[in-house]
Amino acid sequence: LIDNALKHSAADVILEVQSTPHPALIVTDSGTGLGAAEIHRILERHVRFDRQQIGYGLGMSIIQTIAQKHDADLALISPPSAMPHGLQARIVFKTENTNL
Repeated sequence: LIDNALKHSAADVILEVQSTPHPALIVTDSGTGLGAAEIHRILERHVRFDRQQIGYGLGMSIIQTIAQKHDADLALISPPSAMPHGLQARIVFKTENTNL
């Protein structure tokens, strides 16, 4: 997830870990972002929008599978709030954090 953000970002990548009742891992980049139709397609296997990058188009589908295996939800938001462009990936765990 972080590697994808670094490849597609025009500048810095922000990594957040939230220890709220439903913990979350949030990665935000400042790249060009994705349209609504592209957000749904990028989760499919072998889908790539940037042909200049090397890869097989599996990254986001693998991330989604890993999130599901850990009882988490993956949400892609483009553009992130308060940003003109970019992409934010949020992995939110359904299990409540009882260590707070």
